Amino acid sequence: MNKTIVSAALRKPYVLAVFLFGIVGVLYWGHTVYSSEPGIGSMVKGGVKPRVREIYGKDMPTIHPFKCIRTAKLRNVENTYMMCIKPIEVDVHISGAFNRQGMWETEEVELIIDLIQNYPGGTFLDLGANIGTYSAAVASAGYRAVAVDPLDTNLAYLRSSVWLSGTKKYVRYIRNTVSDEFIRLYPFNGDPTNEGGMNFVTKEKAETLDADKIGEPVDSTTFEDILSTIGSGPVILKIDIEGYECKALMNYMTNPEKVLFVPYILMEWLYMSRNAGGNCPDLPTFIQGFVDSGYSPYDPTDISVKFSVEDEKNFGDVLWVHKDAVFDHV
Repeated sequence: MNKTIVSAALRKPYVLAVFLFGIVGVLYWGHTVYSSEPGIGSMVKGGVKPRVREIYGKDMPTIHPFKCIRTAKLRNVENTYMMCIKPIEVDVHISGAFNRQGMWETEEVELIIDLIQNYPGGTFLDLGANIGTYSAAVASAGYRAVAVDPLDTNLAYLRSSVWLSGTKKYVRYIRNTVSDEFIRLYPFNGDPTNEGGMNFVTKEKAETLDADKIGEPVDSTTFEDILSTIGSGPVILKIDIEGYECKALMNYMTNPEKVLFVPYILMEWLYMSRNAGGNCPDLPTFIQGFVDSGYSPYDPTDISVKFSVEDEKNFGDVLWVHKDAVFDHV
């Protein structure tokens, strides 16, 4: 811009105001197009792509735990640690188990602790972290964890637990649903006693359900984008996202070029076989993706037992182990 014109403009208050307003407008437009607040989405060619939304303590709501308890002793973790739990009437299974016996899914949690010890310096990825049963245990073992959950209240419970346990430095938090597309999904709580079984549905589906049971929408991201956010492997994965496992992992399994090495995948399988919510319409391709990628299925409660993929209808939980993984299953 000609310096003489700018100098003249600065000597006239009205022109100066217009000039400054124009500059602010350009800067605001540039901010809107090229960046975004966390979770809102950044503009990309062809549409809006919500990014991975990593959140911190300041982003989390204030919670009022039913209680914060010291856990039962795990066989492979030196010390017990703290878990903050929800009122039992809204979380009868997970918080109820911690309240009764100090732990939830003890065998599976101890399995994860065994597996992470095979890869010092790796990262545990907890997709569907809920109140943090697995992430809190991993952090208590001094291992990095990335907890992903669409409910910021769940992440706030986990953060309270690791803060009280003195292990908060090991945990990062991501608030997204996980799918094979970038979509806004709505939480639907069909069972008010089991917040751990929360489902996420499309806007169209939400409009057909009881409005009192629908929560605020959450943007999805992809498994690959989360891996890119972690940045380096290996990544030990536990995934329990109420039927969206197929959508979350299909692209990774069917793509021969993997973002990061994932030696183990512990997952709930029941919803896959039932095509719950219509989210896994092509189960054979999904299973073949595991096989082609070098994974074999094992019983997570007894890893000496190898499953047959042809018997997948009988899977409950399953541990997929990569052929190149360190794995002592004898």
